[in-house]
Amino acid sequence: MRRSIGKVHRLKRGQNPACIHAGLNGVRWRSLVFLGGLSSSALAANGPYSTALSNTNPGAIDPGVPGFVGPAGVGVADPSNSVNPAFVNWATGVASYTPAPGVATDWSDSSKTLGPVTGDNFDIASLGDLSAAQLATGVQPGQITLSFNHGIRNGPGADFAVFENSFGSQTSAFIELAYVEVSSDGQHFERFPSISLTPSPLPNAFSNLNPTNLHNLAGKHVNNGDSWGTPFDLSELPSDPNVNPRDIRYVRMVDIPGNGAFSDSQGHPIYDPWQTVGSGGFDLEAVGVLNSWLAGDADFNGKVNAHDLGILARNWQLSGRDFSQGDFNFDGTVDLLDVYLLAQNWLVDEGSLDAALAAAGLPIQSVPEPTSLLSIIFIACSARSRRHR
Repeated sequence: MRRSIGKVHRLKRGQNPACIHAGLNGVRWRSLVFLGGLSSSALAANGPYSTALSNTNPGAIDPGVPGFVGPAGVGVADPSNSVNPAFVNWATGVASYTPAPGVATDWSDSSKTLGPVTGDNFDIASLGDLSAAQLATGVQPGQITLSFNHGIRNGPGADFAVFENSFGSQTSAFIELAYVEVSSDGQHFERFPSISLTPSPLPNAFSNLNPTNLHNLAGKHVNNGDSWGTPFDLSELPSDPNVNPRDIRYVRMVDIPGNGAFSDSQGHPIYDPWQTVGSGGFDLEAVGVLNSWLAGDADFNGKVNAHDLGILARNWQLSGRDFSQGDFNFDGTVDLLDVYLLAQNWLVDEGSLDAALAAAGLPIQSVPEPTSLLSIIFIACSARSRRHR
Protein backbone atom coordinates (compact mmCIF):
# COMPACT_ATOMS: atom_id res chain seq x y z
CA MET A 1 0.00 0.00 0.00
CA ARG A 2 1.33 3.41 -0.95
CA ARG A 3 0.35 6.74 0.49
CA SER A 4 1.21 10.18 -0.74
CA ILE A 5 1.68 11.59 2.73
CA GLY A 6 4.28 10.74 5.37
CA LYS A 7 4.02 9.94 9.02
CA VAL A 8 4.64 13.44 10.27
CA HIS A 9 1.30 15.12 9.63
CA ARG A 10 -1.25 12.37 9.82
CA LEU A 11 -0.47 10.89 13.22
CA LYS A 12 -1.33 11.68 16.77
CA ARG A 13 0.63 10.31 19.65
CA GLY A 14 -0.25 6.67 20.20
CA GLN A 15 -1.53 6.02 16.68
CA ASN A 16 0.16 3.64 14.29
CA PRO A 17 2.09 5.25 11.42
CA ALA A 18 0.63 5.14 7.95
CA CYS A 19 4.05 5.27 6.32
CA ILE A 20 5.64 2.77 4.03
CA HIS A 21 10.03 2.13 4.10
CA ALA A 22 13.24 0.10 2.02
CA GLY A 23 18.37 -0.58 1.68
CA LEU A 24 23.38 -1.93 0.30
CA ASN A 25 26.02 -1.74 2.68
CA GLY A 26 28.27 0.88 1.13
CA VAL A 27 30.48 1.36 4.18
CA ARG A 28 33.57 -0.63 4.97
CA TRP A 29 33.76 -1.16 8.72
CA ARG A 30 36.97 -1.73 10.66
CA SER A 31 37.26 -5.22 12.05
CA LEU A 32 37.81 -3.92 15.58
CA VAL A 33 36.56 -0.59 16.83
CA PHE A 34 37.18 0.71 20.33
CA LEU A 35 34.34 2.56 21.99
CA GLY A 36 35.42 4.48 25.08
CA GLY A 37 37.66 1.64 26.24
CA LEU A 38 35.35 -1.20 25.14
CA SER A 39 35.59 -3.03 21.85
CA SER A 40 32.36 -2.84 19.88
CA SER A 41 31.90 -6.60 20.33
CA ALA A 42 32.07 -6.09 24.10
CA LEU A 43 29.67 -3.20 23.78
CA ALA A 44 27.17 -5.35 21.88
CA ALA A 45 27.20 -7.80 24.77
CA ASN A 46 26.44 -4.97 27.16
CA GLY A 47 22.93 -4.29 25.85
CA PRO A 48 20.13 -3.58 26.45
CA TYR A 49 20.62 0.07 25.58
CA SER A 50 18.52 3.05 26.60
CA THR A 51 14.76 3.27 26.28
CA ALA A 52 13.12 5.74 23.90
CA LEU A 53 12.12 8.44 26.42
CA SER A 54 13.62 9.27 29.81
CA ASN A 55 15.80 6.18 30.22
CA THR A 56 14.50 3.46 32.52
CA ASN A 57 17.30 0.94 31.90
CA PRO A 58 19.83 1.25 34.75
CA GLY A 59 23.34 1.33 33.37
CA ALA A 60 22.34 2.04 29.77
CA ILE A 61 25.23 3.85 28.10
CA ASP A 62 23.17 6.06 25.76
CA PRO A 63 20.32 7.77 27.65
CA GLY A 64 18.37 10.24 25.53
CA VAL A 65 19.00 13.95 26.02
CA PRO A 66 15.86 16.00 26.78
CA GLY A 67 15.06 18.70 24.26
CA PHE A 68 13.07 20.73 26.80
CA VAL A 69 12.98 21.44 30.52
CA GLY A 70 10.43 23.32 32.57
CA PRO A 71 7.13 23.19 34.44
CA ALA A 72 5.48 20.81 31.98
CA GLY A 73 8.15 18.21 32.68
CA VAL A 74 11.57 17.22 31.36
CA GLY A 75 11.54 16.29 27.69
CA VAL A 76 8.08 17.66 26.94
CA ALA A 77 7.70 20.02 23.97
CA ASP A 78 5.26 22.39 25.66
CA PRO A 79 4.88 26.21 25.51
CA SER A 80 5.56 26.45 29.22
CA ASN A 81 8.92 24.71 28.78
CA SER A 82 12.18 26.08 27.41
CA VAL A 83 14.85 24.50 25.26
CA ASN A 84 17.29 22.53 27.40
CA PRO A 85 20.15 24.92 28.33
CA ALA A 86 22.58 22.00 28.17
CA PHE A 87 22.64 22.65 24.42
CA VAL A 88 25.16 25.41 23.79
CA ASN A 89 24.71 25.59 20.01
CA TRP A 90 22.67 24.18 17.14
CA ALA A 91 23.31 23.46 13.48
CA THR A 92 23.74 26.70 11.55
CA GLY A 93 24.00 25.61 7.91
CA VAL A 94 23.11 22.90 5.40
CA ALA A 95 26.26 21.86 3.57
CA SER A 96 24.41 19.35 1.38
CA TYR A 97 21.03 17.68 1.12
CA THR A 98 20.46 14.80 -1.30
CA PRO A 99 17.23 12.99 -0.45
CA ALA A 100 16.28 9.76 -2.15
CA PRO A 101 13.84 10.07 -5.07
CA GLY A 102 10.20 10.49 -4.11
CA VAL A 103 10.34 12.72 -1.03
CA ALA A 104 7.23 14.89 -1.01
CA THR A 105 7.82 18.64 -1.40
CA ASP A 106 6.30 19.37 2.01
CA TRP A 107 9.09 17.40 3.66
CA SER A 108 12.10 18.51 1.63
CA ASP A 109 12.86 21.94 3.13
CA SER A 110 16.32 21.34 4.59
CA SER A 111 16.32 24.70 6.42
CA LYS A 112 13.87 23.19 8.90
CA THR A 113 16.76 21.16 10.34
CA LEU A 114 18.59 24.29 11.52
CA GLY A 115 18.33 25.95 14.90
CA PRO A 116 16.88 24.63 18.15
CA VAL A 117 14.68 21.60 18.54
CA THR A 118 10.93 22.23 18.44
CA GLY A 119 9.34 18.82 19.02
CA ASP A 120 7.05 19.75 16.10
CA ASN A 121 6.35 16.83 13.77
CA PHE A 122 6.05 19.25 10.83
CA ASP A 123 9.46 20.82 11.45
CA ILE A 124 11.53 18.19 9.63
CA ALA A 125 13.31 17.34 6.40
CA SER A 126 13.00 13.76 5.16
CA LEU A 127 15.80 11.74 3.60
CA GLY A 128 13.45 9.41 1.71
CA ASP A 129 13.42 5.66 1.37
CA LEU A 130 14.46 3.23 -1.36
CA SER A 131 12.62 0.32 -2.94
CA ALA A 132 14.19 -3.06 -3.61
CA ALA A 133 14.43 -2.17 -7.30
CA GLN A 134 16.25 1.09 -6.54
CA LEU A 135 18.66 -0.69 -4.24
CA ALA A 136 19.34 -3.32 -6.90
CA THR A 137 20.30 -0.61 -9.39
CA GLY A 138 22.62 1.17 -7.00
CA VAL A 139 20.53 4.20 -6.03
CA GLN A 140 22.14 5.72 -2.94
CA PRO A 141 20.22 6.40 0.29
CA GLY A 142 19.30 9.98 1.10
CA GLN A 143 21.62 12.03 3.27
CA ILE A 144 22.02 15.48 4.79
CA THR A 145 25.14 17.24 6.06
CA LEU A 146 24.85 20.10 8.55
CA SER A 147 27.53 22.63 9.51
CA PHE A 148 28.24 24.32 12.85
CA ASN A 149 29.71 27.81 13.13
CA HIS A 150 30.97 27.22 16.66
CA GLY A 151 32.05 23.63 16.12
CA ILE A 152 31.81 20.54 18.30
CA ARG A 153 34.52 19.07 20.50
CA ASN A 154 35.07 15.86 22.39
CA GLY A 155 34.26 16.80 25.98
CA PRO A 156 32.71 15.10 29.00
CA GLY A 157 29.88 12.71 28.11
CA ALA A 158 27.79 13.09 24.97
CA ASP A 159 28.97 15.84 22.61
CA PHE A 160 25.86 16.32 20.47
CA ALA A 161 22.37 14.89 20.07
CA VAL A 162 20.26 14.18 16.98
CA PHE A 163 16.50 14.71 17.06
CA GLU A 164 14.36 12.71 14.63
CA ASN A 165 10.58 12.40 14.49
CA SER A 166 10.01 9.03 16.12
CA PHE A 167 7.14 8.40 18.50
CA GLY A 168 5.88 5.67 20.78
CA SER A 169 6.58 4.24 24.22
CA GLN A 170 9.75 3.42 26.12
CA THR A 171 10.33 0.02 24.51
CA SER A 172 8.14 0.16 21.39
CA ALA A 173 8.37 3.07 18.98
CA PHE A 174 8.02 3.89 15.30
CA ILE A 175 11.68 4.47 14.52
CA GLU A 176 13.38 5.36 11.24
CA LEU A 177 17.15 5.04 11.50
CA ALA A 178 20.22 6.75 10.09
CA TYR A 179 23.97 6.38 10.34
CA VAL A 180 25.80 9.39 11.78
CA GLU A 181 29.13 10.64 10.45
CA VAL A 182 31.29 13.64 11.42
CA SER A 183 34.00 15.67 9.73
CA SER A 184 36.53 18.39 10.53
CA ASP A 185 36.95 19.63 6.96
CA GLY A 186 33.76 18.67 5.12
CA GLN A 187 35.70 16.19 2.95
CA HIS A 188 36.76 13.35 5.23
CA PHE A 189 33.96 11.79 7.28
CA GLU A 190 34.14 9.17 10.02
CA ARG A 191 31.07 7.07 10.83
CA PHE A 192 30.07 6.23 14.39
CA PRO A 193 30.21 2.49 15.04
CA SER A 194 26.67 1.27 15.63
CA ILE A 195 24.77 -1.68 17.05
CA SER A 196 21.45 -3.13 15.86
CA LEU A 197 20.21 -6.25 17.63
CA THR A 198 16.73 -6.36 16.07
CA PRO A 199 16.49 -10.09 15.32
CA SER A 200 14.39 -10.15 12.13
CA PRO A 201 12.70 -7.97 9.50
CA LEU A 202 9.64 -6.04 10.68
CA PRO A 203 6.25 -7.44 9.64
CA ASN A 204 5.31 -4.31 7.68
CA ALA A 205 5.93 -0.60 7.22
CA PHE A 206 3.74 0.24 10.22
CA SER A 207 5.72 -1.83 12.74
CA ASN A 208 7.51 -0.56 15.82
CA LEU A 209 11.05 -1.26 16.98
CA ASN A 210 12.48 -1.93 20.42
CA PRO A 211 15.00 0.91 20.97
CA THR A 212 16.85 -1.03 23.65
CA ASN A 213 18.31 -3.11 20.79
CA LEU A 214 19.89 -0.03 19.16
CA HIS A 215 22.99 2.05 19.83
CA ASN A 216 24.62 4.93 17.91
CA LEU A 217 21.87 4.99 15.32
CA ALA A 218 20.06 8.32 15.04
CA GLY A 219 16.31 8.18 15.47
CA LYS A 220 15.96 5.73 18.36
CA HIS A 221 14.61 8.32 20.82
CA VAL A 222 11.09 9.75 20.75
CA ASN A 223 10.81 13.36 19.58
CA ASN A 224 7.18 13.87 18.66
CA GLY A 225 5.40 15.76 21.45
CA ASP A 226 7.83 14.27 23.92
CA SER A 227 11.32 15.39 22.96
CA TRP A 228 14.42 13.30 23.43
CA GLY A 229 17.57 13.36 21.30
CA THR A 230 19.93 10.48 20.54
CA PRO A 231 23.36 11.23 22.06
CA PHE A 232 26.70 10.79 20.31
CA ASP A 233 30.06 10.79 22.09
CA LEU A 234 33.07 11.66 19.93
CA SER A 235 35.31 9.50 22.12
CA GLU A 236 33.64 6.49 20.48
CA LEU A 237 34.97 7.37 17.02
CA PRO A 238 37.66 5.19 15.47
CA SER A 239 40.98 6.99 15.16
CA ASP A 240 41.30 8.87 11.87
CA PRO A 241 44.13 11.36 11.19
CA ASN A 242 41.78 13.38 8.98
CA VAL A 243 39.10 13.82 11.64
CA ASN A 244 39.95 15.76 14.81
CA PRO A 245 37.39 14.95 17.54
CA ARG A 246 38.15 18.34 19.14
CA ASP A 247 37.38 20.16 15.88
CA ILE A 248 34.16 18.81 14.36
CA ARG A 249 32.43 21.20 11.97
CA TYR A 250 30.06 18.90 10.07
CA VAL A 251 27.56 16.18 11.02
CA ARG A 252 26.04 13.94 8.37
CA MET A 253 22.99 11.67 8.62
CA VAL A 254 22.65 8.84 6.07
CA ASP A 255 19.30 7.06 5.85
CA ILE A 256 19.19 3.29 6.37
CA PRO A 257 16.58 1.51 4.23
CA GLY A 258 15.30 -1.03 6.68
CA ASN A 259 15.09 -4.29 4.74
CA GLY A 260 18.33 -5.65 6.21
CA ALA A 261 20.54 -4.84 3.21
CA PHE A 262 22.56 -2.48 5.42
CA SER A 263 24.48 -3.57 8.50
CA ASP A 264 25.85 -2.23 11.75
CA SER A 265 29.56 -2.20 12.58
CA GLN A 266 29.32 -5.81 13.80
CA GLY A 267 27.76 -7.07 10.57
CA HIS A 268 24.23 -7.40 11.97
CA PRO A 269 21.50 -6.49 9.48
CA ILE A 270 19.65 -3.29 10.36
CA TYR A 271 15.86 -3.38 10.25
CA ASP A 272 13.35 -0.56 10.50
CA PRO A 273 9.91 0.12 8.93
CA TRP A 274 10.23 -0.47 5.17
CA GLN A 275 9.28 0.80 2.61
CA THR A 276 7.95 4.24 3.52
CA VAL A 277 6.96 7.02 1.13
CA GLY A 278 6.06 10.71 1.22
CA SER A 279 7.92 11.68 4.37
CA GLY A 280 9.67 8.33 4.15
CA GLY A 281 13.04 7.49 5.59
CA PHE A 282 14.85 9.30 8.36
CA ASP A 283 13.20 12.63 9.29
CA LEU A 284 15.70 15.10 10.74
CA GLU A 285 14.42 17.79 13.10
CA ALA A 286 17.55 19.24 14.74
CA VAL A 287 21.11 18.58 15.91
CA GLY A 288 22.11 20.15 19.23
CA VAL A 289 25.67 20.70 20.48
CA LEU A 290 26.52 19.79 24.08
CA ASN A 291 30.28 20.41 23.92
CA SER A 292 31.36 23.28 21.68
CA TRP A 293 34.93 24.32 20.88
CA LEU A 294 36.98 25.03 24.00
CA ALA A 295 37.51 28.80 24.10
CA GLY A 296 41.22 29.52 23.80
CA ASP A 297 42.09 26.22 22.13
CA ALA A 298 43.11 27.76 18.81
CA ASP A 299 45.02 24.68 17.64
CA PHE A 300 42.22 22.24 18.64
CA ASN A 301 44.52 19.95 20.61
CA GLY A 302 42.35 19.95 23.73
CA LYS A 303 44.64 22.20 25.79
CA VAL A 304 44.84 25.96 26.23
CA ASN A 305 48.50 26.80 26.67
CA ALA A 306 51.41 28.91 25.44
CA HIS A 307 50.98 27.75 21.86
CA ASP A 308 47.43 29.10 21.77
CA LEU A 309 48.64 32.30 23.42
CA GLY A 310 51.20 32.68 20.64
CA ILE A 311 48.48 32.31 18.01
CA LEU A 312 46.41 34.99 19.72
CA ALA A 313 49.41 37.30 20.02
CA ARG A 314 50.23 36.96 16.31
CA ASN A 315 46.71 38.11 15.46
CA TRP A 316 46.37 40.73 18.19
CA GLN A 317 43.95 43.55 17.25
CA LEU A 318 43.54 42.22 13.70
CA SER A 319 40.11 41.90 12.09
CA GLY A 320 38.73 39.21 9.83
CA ARG A 321 40.15 36.44 12.00
CA ASP A 322 38.45 33.14 12.90
CA PHE A 323 38.51 30.89 15.95
CA SER A 324 41.76 29.18 14.94
CA GLN A 325 43.42 32.63 14.78
CA GLY A 326 42.34 33.75 18.25
CA ASP A 327 38.81 35.10 17.71
CA PHE A 328 37.25 32.97 20.43
CA ASN A 329 34.01 34.97 20.73
CA PHE A 330 33.37 35.06 16.96
CA ASP A 331 33.12 38.84 16.70
CA GLY A 332 35.71 39.10 13.92
CA THR A 333 38.46 40.81 15.94
CA VAL A 334 41.15 39.47 18.25
CA ASP A 335 41.00 41.64 21.35
CA LEU A 336 40.78 41.61 25.15
CA LEU A 337 37.52 39.68 25.12
CA ASP A 338 39.35 36.80 23.47
CA VAL A 339 42.20 37.15 25.95
CA TYR A 340 39.71 36.79 28.78
CA LEU A 341 38.20 33.62 27.26
CA LEU A 342 41.66 32.11 26.82
CA ALA A 343 42.53 32.99 30.41
CA GLN A 344 39.43 31.24 31.73
CA ASN A 345 40.60 27.93 30.23
CA TRP A 346 44.34 28.36 30.73
CA LEU A 347 45.98 24.95 31.10
CA VAL A 348 42.57 23.27 31.30
CA ASP A 349 41.62 20.55 28.82
CA GLU A 350 38.75 18.07 28.98
CA GLY A 351 39.61 17.29 32.60
CA SER A 352 39.82 19.49 35.67
CA LEU A 353 42.59 22.01 36.34
CA ASP A 354 43.86 19.82 39.17
CA ALA A 355 44.10 16.81 36.86
CA ALA A 356 45.95 18.84 34.23
CA LEU A 357 48.44 20.07 36.81
CA ALA A 358 48.92 16.62 38.28
CA ALA A 359 49.62 15.18 34.83
CA ALA A 360 52.25 17.87 34.31
CA GLY A 361 53.75 17.31 37.77
CA LEU A 362 53.02 20.90 38.82
CA PRO A 363 51.58 22.21 42.09
CA ILE A 364 48.32 24.11 41.75
CA GLN A 365 49.76 27.38 43.01
CA SER A 366 52.33 27.43 40.20
CA VAL A 367 49.66 28.36 37.64
CA PRO A 368 48.37 31.95 37.62
CA GLU A 369 44.71 32.57 38.32
CA PRO A 370 42.83 33.90 35.27
CA THR A 371 42.95 37.50 36.53
CA SER A 372 46.73 37.33 36.95
CA LEU A 373 47.09 35.56 33.66
CA LEU A 374 45.18 38.37 31.95
CA SER A 375 47.94 40.77 32.95
CA ILE A 376 50.63 38.43 31.66
CA ILE A 377 48.84 37.94 28.34
CA PHE A 378 48.13 41.63 27.98
CA ILE A 379 51.83 42.41 28.37
CA ALA A 380 52.71 39.72 25.82
CA CYS A 381 50.14 40.99 23.32
CA SER A 382 51.22 44.60 23.84
CA ALA A 383 54.81 43.63 23.13
CA ARG A 384 53.72 41.87 19.99
CA SER A 385 51.72 44.91 18.92
CA ARG A 386 54.74 47.20 19.38
CA ARG A 387 56.92 44.85 17.33
CA HIS A 388 54.26 44.77 14.61
CA ARG A 389 54.19 48.59 14.42
